Amino acid sequence: MLSRIAESLYWIGRYVERAEDTARLLDVHYHLLLETPQANLPEGMQWLNGTYGMRFNSAYDRSGHVFQGRYDARLIRSHAHALEVTRYIPLNPVRAGACTDPSQWPWSSFRAFVGMAAVPPFLSTGSVLGWFGEGAAARTAYRRFVLGGIGIRDPRSAALARILEGTTPKDIRYAYEECGYPLREIADHLGIHHTTLMRRLRAGAPKGV
Repeated sequence: MLSRIAESLYWIGRYVERAEDTARLLDVHYHLLLETPQANLPEGMQWLNGTYGMRFNSAYDRSGHVFQGRYDARLIRSHAHALEVTRYIPLNPVRAGACTDPSQWPWSSFRAFVGMAAVPPFLSTGSVLGWFGEGAAARTAYRRFVLGGIGIRDPRSAALARILEGTTPKDIRYAYEECGYPLREIADHLGIHHTTLMRRLRAGAPKGV
């Protein structure tokens, strides 16, 4: 799969050099939502960026690193977080002012997810669309969900808000124990001091939380 992604990134790089108004965004970074059944993400990303870099340098007679610095990886530990990331990524070019609708950005998988373009061989859409239903209804629901997140800047914080909608001790323990949110972050979201939150959790009663 990563070899096909590298091939795709290579052609993106060749095309984007002729589009100065959009190259700026892609020169900064790119986003991938990956499922890693094995603990080999560092090796995979090193291979992906290295393969793309070699192909790009060969095409333009360049040398040295194409990407600056190491890749950044965020572990997704909850369904709520995964949901928010699936709309955060396609909305990036909209937030950057490169387009007004995610479907206008040709270097995104969004068009394939909503049925406006063919699904490339390296892209898996079934899991994400399965969260929204089946067939055309799922694609429509996903598009509506994405467009509804234009104001969200931090998918992790948005996911915490989704998890704590019920504000029950069970929700709080899930956010802390299963999703990895620090108690201070949870307390800040709820508008209380973290020591107060700890006492209420020990007591097992929400008391307005």
